[in-house]
Amino acid sequence: PNDSNTQAVYYVNGELVRLTAREEARLRGLPDGVDIGEAKGERYAKERVRAAPSVVSVQAVASMLRDYLHGGLAALEAQREAREASEAAGAESKGELDDDGHSEGRLTM
Repeated sequence: PNDSNTQAVYYVNGELVRLTAREEARLRGLPDGVDIGEAKGERYAKERVRAAPSVVSVQAVASMLRDYLHGGLAALEAQREAREASEAAGAESKGELDDDGHSEGRLTM
């Protein structure tokens, strides 16, 4: 619940239980060492915890972004290698390679 007037109540072992701000922070993946503002009161701390993004969600998005970027970079590298191989094959057939097997002439992108 994101409404500060709403209380999250859970049924645990036959009893209704309200979570503390620290317990809510743990459920959202925050380590115990993170200052959630408990010194300013339980209500304030709960509001801060509820306003923060879930650590697990942020990690999942970051992981997907990393994989996307890595895949994109790998695709660009493969395209570059294919272009270089194609240019080398074309230069070789025209006899335009230097002694080291590199294409003479200007670099094309």
